[in-house]
Amino acid sequence: MIENSIENIDIKDTQKVLNSIEKVEQDVNDAINQLVWNEYDFINSNIWREVFLTSLYYMIYWYHRAIRNKNLQTKIYNWLIEYFSNNQDKKDLIDRLIHNEKLKEASRNYVLNYLTSKPTVDLVISKTDENWVKHILCNERKYFPEWNALPGGIIRDDDEDNELWLETHIFAALRIAGEKIIQDKDLIYWKAQWENDKFYYFVANKDKSTKIKLYAEDSSGYIYKDKLNQITKPSDPRHLVDTIWYSMELEWNIPDNWNIWIKKSEIMDLENENGWLTFSHHRNIVAFLSGKTSIEKERNFSHKTWIRNIIDNPLEYQKSLKQRFKENNNDLNTSFPEFFPILERMKDKLKSEEINELCSKNNILFWLREKVYNSLEHVSFKNRNFCPYLPTVKAILKYISFVDLIAREKIGYYAVANTEWKMNKEMIKYASFHMKKYEYHLNDFLNKIPDEIAIPTYEHLWATDLMKVRCSSIRFIGLSDEFIYVDEFDQSPEEFFMHDIDHSYRMSEADEKYAKITGIDKEDIMEESALFSSEYLERIKIKKSDSIEEKEMKKLKKIILFEITHEDWKPFLKDVISQWIQDLEWQTVHYEIPFTDALWHTDIIDTTNTWFSPLAYVRHKLQHWFFDRVDKQTSQIVAPEYRTAEYIAKAAYEILVDIWAKSSENARLDNDWNVSYEWLLERTCSVSPTKIHNKDFIDPAIEKYWDGNQETWNLRYENL
Repeated sequence: MIENSIENIDIKDTQKVLNSIEKVEQDVNDAINQLVWNEYDFINSNIWREVFLTSLYYMIYWYHRAIRNKNLQTKIYNWLIEYFSNNQDKKDLIDRLIHNEKLKEASRNYVLNYLTSKPTVDLVISKTDENWVKHILCNERKYFPEWNALPGGIIRDDDEDNELWLETHIFAALRIAGEKIIQDKDLIYWKAQWENDKFYYFVANKDKSTKIKLYAEDSSGYIYKDKLNQITKPSDPRHLVDTIWYSMELEWNIPDNWNIWIKKSEIMDLENENGWLTFSHHRNIVAFLSGKTSIEKERNFSHKTWIRNIIDNPLEYQKSLKQRFKENNNDLNTSFPEFFPILERMKDKLKSEEINELCSKNNILFWLREKVYNSLEHVSFKNRNFCPYLPTVKAILKYISFVDLIAREKIGYYAVANTEWKMNKEMIKYASFHMKKYEYHLNDFLNKIPDEIAIPTYEHLWATDLMKVRCSSIRFIGLSDEFIYVDEFDQSPEEFFMHDIDHSYRMSEADEKYAKITGIDKEDIMEESALFSSEYLERIKIKKSDSIEEKEMKKLKKIILFEITHEDWKPFLKDVISQWIQDLEWQTVHYEIPFTDALWHTDIIDTTNTWFSPLAYVRHKLQHWFFDRVDKQTSQIVAPEYRTAEYIAKAAYEILVDIWAKSSENARLDNDWNVSYEWLLERTCSVSPTKIHNKDFIDPAIEKYWDGNQETWNLRYENL
């Protein structure tokens, strides 16, 4: 069985980290070479040496991070010994490396600036025996940490380029199932619809004698994310994951000599630590996926299918939804049965064991829950106006407000508030920033229905999904029952909801402003946007034939386009993108903000501010903890080594060339009469915030091209 392969390991030559630290002692290099590069007979031949070098940095970083926890330090030391064998000579090498200050610095540099979380897929593959007992397929791990684990693997960028036109992570589940279980180089994939109208996705060997199926209703998966600062047992950095699990079934009995079938009942036995599995979170997902009822699966799939159809055909759905309102005299109580799966999911959550327990301890929570549950039920009467649009959105918001209370209570947020409405410094980052500043945008936005249509959804949306629907007036509003990391902070359920409402409101305003300035009808603008965006997004779609640099450059182009069309709300149009990329720093921008005077009277005031260049924003967000955490940068966004000003400017240059952009009056041109790459690099390195999360990121171009200006940019909750 092949546990790792070239395409599954995305690790650069980590020795460069050592070389970046001046005067690293020669004996450190010698020790590492002896430990990892020259003597690795103890390492399973299927495991790449680069993984072990990365693991060495990772665990040494952990060892020094646990300086105040001697018990944990001892455990990490023992794990290092176990990982690199019990050979006494190698113990001496590890002792030497652990206590070397230069290697301590190099390890920290690597973990904070180079280590990335790997987007992965783990598979819950089951079979039922003749006694109707369910078994779960596991792989036996022959290397540290040993024991059993679910089959899984890393999602590749080129999984986007697949013959079934499936979402990247869904196709990755099929591919990994084929590679890890069928183990055939010539895999085939297909989609089937059976008599019960259910869809299945298949992966098989060439003659289809061995096949695995993924039920379409299971394709919504279950997302699990690790945070470096929450991991208590470092093992190897591939377990710093951003993973989605899928439930699948075999149509073939595989040999027992290299795979293990464990009874589900044994995995779920709480008396058995980790349920015969190396990782406890594998047991969690087995419980989640195998515990879902068929009704729940169909409900979730129904909603997922609707959202995915909108993404694939945004203008078509926009017209059909507006027609639905029109046929009902634009009544805001027009029925939206597509919302029903969301309401059912919310009602299930309200009656969950977790919330039952919290409500049993707090009478106020109990009666608040009853009010919310009642609101959800009263928009769900099928024999009346089923899921009327505006009342349903309001009922959903009531629910989100309730689970916001629950989520904050779980982190101890309310315990540190005092009568002066000030927060403990540790809790202020969780304050209600968007609710405090932009709730009035919700009222304004709802007044635009049906010209604007908000669609609340639990579906996980990628940046490309949001860009695909930017050509329409359909606005997705994210739903979450827990805190979720978005735009540089953990946002509560209510914050996340209002964050998307704010984006939607500003997109609407930007579309209307563009129509007014140009005199072009809004519907014509959307048609032009749909044509241009679909063509260009297809052009920068990652393909299997792309080199590593081509893949990363395409990701950078997507990030730049995402900044324009989502973060900065602009229409997805050629002339807008051209102008935005060439905007200078120190531009004066208008914005409105709630202001409370000395008498505690609050009103909205119009003001202006000076702003950074858009390309400097992209650099700042990629380098300083906006899209992902410093300790959990994900290569699926952009690999850290490509998050430099030079690569960002190069991506911007290529976009302008791709779309035959007209140069602005301020731009310098190169010999080909294109906007100069160096001029774009100056914009990328220009004025930047002084208050940033990750101060350790060093960009080599800044020293040469930075204009020396800095601007104080408050972290968003500092002025609450």
